[in-house]
Amino acid sequence: MNLDSLLRFVKREKNVDIKFSQLNFSTLLKENDIAELRKADGFVFYDKDEKAYYIAIESEKSTLFKRFAFVHELSHILLNHVNNVQVSTHIASDFEYEGIDEKENEANMFALMLLMPNVSFDLLYKRGMRVEELAKVYKVSLEAVLSRIKLVGAE
Repeated sequence: MNLDSLLRFVKREKNVDIKFSQLNFSTLLKENDIAELRKADGFVFYDKDEKAYYIAIESEKSTLFKRFAFVHELSHILLNHVNNVQVSTHIASDFEYEGIDEKENEANMFALMLLMPNVSFDLLYKRGMRVEELAKVYKVSLEAVLSRIKLVGAE
């Protein structure tokens, strides 16, 4: 999946601007900042004055993680989850879905499906492609592939 194409699609569909940055949250955020943001892997918020969404991803994460996190945050926009700030503390890191906010689960599922579409994923998985190979094909982490198999399944 080409992330630039996805970003253009979301901008066009929502008729808004989307700005992205990679930040080191631990050095950027101070003690008095929103506690959720200090432990976040990424977040998205909407600025009504600028009519723009802002997506920030923790810069200290791996490239594969950041790719998934970016699509996860775009998913919040597409799924109309963002009122003010949508903080994502459980994206792609451990894929433990129990006890996590429903919006986070939805964004994870949506991101998994966007990055690993049913038709191609199912075909490759049924033909016996190993998890490591699938991760390389789809440019996602091993955890993301395992989560995709577990949560969405392969028909």
